[in-house]
Amino acid sequence: MGKNVFLSYRYSDAKLKGDLVARFQAKGGPIEATPVSLDELILREGPDRAEHQRKIEAEIDRLMDRCVGLIVVAGNDSHNSPWQMYEIGRATGHRKIPAIAVRHPEATGGLPNSARGLKLFDWDFHAIAAEVRSWR
Repeated sequence: MGKNVFLSYRYSDAKLKGDLVARFQAKGGPIEATPVSLDELILREGPDRAEHQRKIEAEIDRLMDRCVGLIVVAGNDSHNSPWQMYEIGRATGHRKIPAIAVRHPEATGGLPNSARGLKLFDWDFHAIAAEVRSWR
């Protein structure tokens, strides 16, 4: 299981992201990859907002450089998430890696505009697993 997949989610939707992580093979699920995400750095904002933003961008870039694809968690407030927009742009623009969106059944919100061209999956882990399996 050598492939990493970056998970993009809004921090307020951490529970939804956790539900997805539970479906990866390391946790006994069908998705044959290792989930990678930026979790705590966003919460540790210091006095210099611009420097903090550069650190977050650098960490996203570093983590995503190790990944073969991106899964965007469509949560309750994803459409307002600047970091999900950044991650989608990084994956589809700079890195040119496959990217999909997954809608959690409890989510009521939409996706950021930058995700409009992404293939959207319902909470069907066999379909998601088949898509991720095709990523190299």
